Amino acid sequence: MTPEDDRNYTRRRLLKTGVGVTAAGTATTLGGTATAQYEGYLDDEGTWAGQTADARGIENITIDVGAPGNTGNLAFAPVVILVQSGQTVRWRWTGEGGTHNVRHDADNPAFESELQSSAGATFEHTFEDSGRYPYLCDPHVSLGMKGIIVVGEGNVEEGTDIVGLDQLGGGGGFNTAAAAGGAAAFGVVSLVGVAAYRELTGQTDGY
Repeated sequence: MTPEDDRNYTRRRLLKTGVGVTAAGTATTLGGTATAQYEGYLDDEGTWAGQTADARGIENITIDVGAPGNTGNLAFAPVVILVQSGQTVRWRWTGEGGTHNVRHDADNPAFESELQSSAGATFEHTFEDSGRYPYLCDPHVSLGMKGIIVVGEGNVEEGTDIVGLDQLGGGGGFNTAAAAGGAAAFGVVSLVGVAAYRELTGQTDGY
């Protein structure tokens, strides 16, 4: 095999390796996004990562209205919260994303706020009855601005993780598994690219 043939073979081998690593990284990233969606209600909500925030026993429960997500500041954070009967939930407007409201998504809403846009505005509701309470922002529901209050652990979606509020990332449940998978894939592919360059150019010393 001539030096040129050897270099062509090396290039093909490294490119194949890179493609394999890229495919594996993509599978890791996509695999991290698969979550239960509360009977499909959160299918179009773009920030939730399958985590139910455990707020039981917390005195001051606050959900941000106008948190980053859904192509703007069009999310509730945390998206899904678990409480006990008798607890009060407060929604607090961030002042971002325009005018928002909070409305129980039901024929006879148990709670509904006014449309508000000012930072620091609040709305509260005390949950007495066990169950799931899906809610939305009327002006931005088509963009996925939704959330769920779960009253009672028995009503948590099977397959979701119950986590402490301090364990959540951005968007009330940022998909850290997908992000970590993507970052790892990027890092490995970058190393393969460096290795390919060094082998093709005959470089053997440090960077």
